[in-house]
Amino acid sequence: MNIGPITSPASSKPPKNIQPNQDDARDNGLLQRIANKDREAFEQLYQQYHPRLIRFVSPILRDCPAASSEEVTNDTMFVVWRRSAEFRGDSKVSTWIFGIAYRTALSERKKHLAKCQNINDIDPDQVNQPCKEQQQVNLHNLLATAMNLLSLEHQTVVKLTFWDGFSYAEIAKTMDCPVNTVKSRMHYAKSKLKDVLPGLLGENTDKLQLSDIFAPPHAET
Repeated sequence: MNIGPITSPASSKPPKNIQPNQDDARDNGLLQRIANKDREAFEQLYQQYHPRLIRFVSPILRDCPAASSEEVTNDTMFVVWRRSAEFRGDSKVSTWIFGIAYRTALSERKKHLAKCQNINDIDPDQVNQPCKEQQQVNLHNLLATAMNLLSLEHQTVVKLTFWDGFSYAEIAKTMDCPVNTVKSRMHYAKSKLKDVLPGLLGENTDKLQLSDIFAPPHAET
């Protein structure tokens, strides 16, 4: 990614309206430095968010072979580099970055929509029919199958909640929708998954909690 020439750091005011924990304070500090075109700070933030963003945008682009999760992630971080000085501090840095990633991925998906299969066209009857092959795949693959029965918006709410620990308010900012819409999508997603999981997992369903089901995969190191 060509970011262009780096200029000397200049003074900048810290973002307002943030009650940071340790991670928030770190991200705020890095973003302030990035606003002054500090390449080392950008590299640190890039390494911090790259695996999380890849994991986040990949499901959005799953049915679009021509779209690249790596490219969308890089485009997102390029926007962070260019617009870091515009961050007002009325949300967490992570919420702001994920919002950029969400909109970038949706835009990329739209461009490739003609080549993509609509995830809502998946036949539930095909998913719910057990076979020997399905019995041999691991739990997360089965759950990915169940997740494909949800719309893109419902999947995003579930994953931001269980994978990234976002609050409903943070998800609303990320997805640019009312908090009540986020709550409604989560309620529907939980109900849908509770309906379909018994057909996929059989007797093992009762042993699982949603927090266990959606534990994030191990991040790359």
